[in-house]
Amino acid sequence: MDTASSGFDFKIIEDASKLLDQFSQTRMTMKALFRNVVQQEQIAQDSRAQLETLVMGTIRYQNTIDFLATRSIVGVRYTDLPQTVKNRLRVLIFMTRWLNWPIGNYHDDFLDEYITDYQAVLRKAKTLNIGRITKSLDDVNILSLKYSHPSFIVQTLLDNLPRDEVIAHLKANNTLDEQYMRVNHLLTDDSILDDVRDLSIVFEPDPDISGLFVIKDGLGTLVKSKLFQSGNILIQDKSSVIAVHTLNPQPGEIIWDSCAAPGMKTQLILEGIEDQGMVMASDVSWSRLMMATGGGKIPDHSPISWLLADASNPPIEYADKILIDAPCTSTGMLQTHPSFKWRLNKRTLVNLMSIQHKILTGIVSHFSRHPGIEIVYSTCSILPHEGESQIDSLVSSHNIELLNCPDFGSPGYSKFSCSSKVRRLFPHIHRTNGFFIARFRIPE
Repeated sequence: MDTASSGFDFKIIEDASKLLDQFSQTRMTMKALFRNVVQQEQIAQDSRAQLETLVMGTIRYQNTIDFLATRSIVGVRYTDLPQTVKNRLRVLIFMTRWLNWPIGNYHDDFLDEYITDYQAVLRKAKTLNIGRITKSLDDVNILSLKYSHPSFIVQTLLDNLPRDEVIAHLKANNTLDEQYMRVNHLLTDDSILDDVRDLSIVFEPDPDISGLFVIKDGLGTLVKSKLFQSGNILIQDKSSVIAVHTLNPQPGEIIWDSCAAPGMKTQLILEGIEDQGMVMASDVSWSRLMMATGGGKIPDHSPISWLLADASNPPIEYADKILIDAPCTSTGMLQTHPSFKWRLNKRTLVNLMSIQHKILTGIVSHFSRHPGIEIVYSTCSILPHEGESQIDSLVSSHNIELLNCPDFGSPGYSKFSCSSKVRRLFPHIHRTNGFFIARFRIPE
């Protein structure tokens, strides 16, 4: 590529293509893969930003890019191209159509071996009218291609939300998300916010959650700062904070965080009990548990016990409150993790639903003879399969009392019995990750 005309160095384009090659051969998320490559190869900050733009953008719009490539190539079927060639072409289409970079001279025999006039392909892919060429398709596929989401997600949203809400949600998933920070009150106090300002980081109080701040500018500076690396300042999504606020931890309470890793909610629960009471934090994964215990977010003297345990087989006999932040598809995090949407399939969803069901029924059954225990169940998912459906099933098979959640958020999807009690958070409405929260009690 002619760097003068494109704005991107040839090596950055090659690195982006190689990362996409690796992504197709691993189960890692693109975020994790990108982080590993950057650390191992010690890529400079400017190049890192360009590489992230290309990789994450190409992944975000992958199905639309593939559709454009299929319609633009002449003489060879797109599906017959080697994976490496596909990924180079994907990056170039993303650059020309979404970043509006001029089509330069990409001197590469390997690409030319399969596509004799790649510049003509890029010109066509840049100018194709998706609306016109998809008008004969059904609405699900039209929205899937226009807004770059799997048809299953689009269909699920259309089944539960008005069409204009679905479009707003899909658009929000393709934009940069809001980033939030808060002070770690286990380590310091609010005076540290002056140090944050001294770094020229621009932030403002969140209008809904006290102690939470919206980062308006300087996120990269904050992440590299000692304030963040020491654990004094924490970056946490608003939806995650709201889940803990729904649990409402109080001084003197015994609280079990049953799926604790990576420990952000655990830390906030500890703030709530104010060194009076006990937090038991467990996770089924040893590596994730070690990640939760590290990083300096939680002081060694804190009243917490870490447990390696399967939440479906509770390792404890009593708690005042329980948080079940269950494993899920993470379809609420597509703004920051667009690769999640291309890894979702029926088998993955069914397996996760089974795990969620086992955890819910295991915990409720175990504590059925301990009336008064309050439980908050949450998932970072926009799918009713992992939210309303799980709660309706639990209510029909176990003696629990659904409780009202805090007012913030929207009611659950209307087709479900629990919808008026549970809460949903959406990126296009609440400027958070997509999230589901339910609160219930073992009745007296």
